[in-house]
Amino acid sequence: MAETAEAFAPAAHARLVAVRELRLERWLALVPEPPAGEEGGEDASGWSADVGITAEVTAEPEPDALRVALGPYACARLTFADRYPPPPARSWREEAARGDTPLPDLEALAPERWSLPYAPRLVTALASMGERQIKGTLTVPGRPGSVLDAVAQLLGCWTLAHGAGHEVAFPVRLRGLRYFTPEPPPGTELTASVKLTSTAAAMLTADIRLATPDGALHAELLGWRQRRVSLPGARRGVGFPERLPLATAHPAGFTLLLDAWPKPPARELIERTYLGAREREEYARQPLRHRRSWLLSRIVAKDAVRQWLWANGGGDIFPAELAVRSDGMGGLRAEGRYGRTLPEHRMAVARVGEVAVALLQPGDALPREPGAGSRAGGVQGISVVALKDARPGRLNAAESALLDSLAAPGEQRSRWAARFRAAKEAATSTQERGAWSDVLAASAEELTVRTVDGELPVRCVELSAPGGGVAARTYLVAWTVAVNAHATDGGRAVPVRPPTPIPASDRGHGNGDRA
Repeated sequence: MAETAEAFAPAAHARLVAVRELRLERWLALVPEPPAGEEGGEDASGWSADVGITAEVTAEPEPDALRVALGPYACARLTFADRYPPPPARSWREEAARGDTPLPDLEALAPERWSLPYAPRLVTALASMGERQIKGTLTVPGRPGSVLDAVAQLLGCWTLAHGAGHEVAFPVRLRGLRYFTPEPPPGTELTASVKLTSTAAAMLTADIRLATPDGALHAELLGWRQRRVSLPGARRGVGFPERLPLATAHPAGFTLLLDAWPKPPARELIERTYLGAREREEYARQPLRHRRSWLLSRIVAKDAVRQWLWANGGGDIFPAELAVRSDGMGGLRAEGRYGRTLPEHRMAVARVGEVAVALLQPGDALPREPGAGSRAGGVQGISVVALKDARPGRLNAAESALLDSLAAPGEQRSRWAARFRAAKEAATSTQERGAWSDVLAASAEELTVRTVDGELPVRCVELSAPGGGVAARTYLVAWTVAVNAHATDGGRAVPVRPPTPIPASDRGHGNGDRA
């Protein structure tokens, strides 16, 4: 921004002395910048924006002042002069030197990547910390203007010490910045004294002074604001997105994701972490009411693939290295990007409310015959329903009698009704849209569901969403057990069950409202 404005500043007034009303409006996605002649990957030499940015510079009424806007991402008012102003006489040093909060161990924090992923650690020492202040040493980086990154990292240390363990903070506003000396050369250590003027739950506001090694005041920042975002899993899926997923592998064999990021700032950060540029465009085209489920399905699908690859010796995989597409049969599959190739696979994905689940089938577990699909009993399906809201849907006479025989009225009946619905949806999801399914038998371990293609064993597990960002609720996840000749169950081949003739009058009438 400063470099852009300098080209329009008068030659006699070429020193940037003040920045006012800096506003950081939108995320700017960065991608690895590969060495010359290469496509990218782990040896990327730096980071660059994945979109073009148009800078707009306009003159302000004040002399030697310019307004700079970098597209929809950031804007500020910059003032130039022929010399730097004298520093103010007021000093914060004595106040900032008093602290009563234990200091975080920077060496211990370094492996956790508590700073921005594309920025090296710029806080080299902490001197003191209290409820309303922090003082430390910052190292001037080699990139112009990156001293502000160092300030953000220093405030990140305060957030780690005083905020929740799953909280992150990002700069969004700066009321004013004044320079009193030229920017020191890279490697210079600056003493940063921070006075927090507000520690509200949603926003930190601070004033900062930066001093050179000889004690001279280099810069003063007033009204620095950082948005505080509650982000469970920040140390996992955001701090190390290439190594750790947000979703978890359930012991039953499926991948489970609980949406703990209901607020827009947190969800936007998750979106930027998991989606590539084209996927973000597709996400933006979704109706507002569908964006949550669309994003959850992509996250759980990508994490299911990455967990599968990691289990088979795969190395670091960023979520954006995968693109999720429909497989044309009601399921999803992932495609590699940036030169990455993936083994054959298929995924069934389901979601309801804040829960998403994915069931991945490797290529060697899929039907071998072209066009066989679910009609060979080889494609698995999965579903998830909220126990509180679940109804069995429309049942035929035999299903109603079976439900009556399994459960007494009350809570037990509600659970069995939810199991029926989840099992029928899982079975139906393996077929063409509009297909039907009937529950033939049920036990505590397994339900048998009849479809137009035959009888499918369906397993069901109950799970509870934890408190915090997700309200405590109980869900039922059901999934079909693969019955083609290539599928196994604990190392044992599962036999194919031939279709049973079904009288037209005995067929079910669908599954009611879908989750």
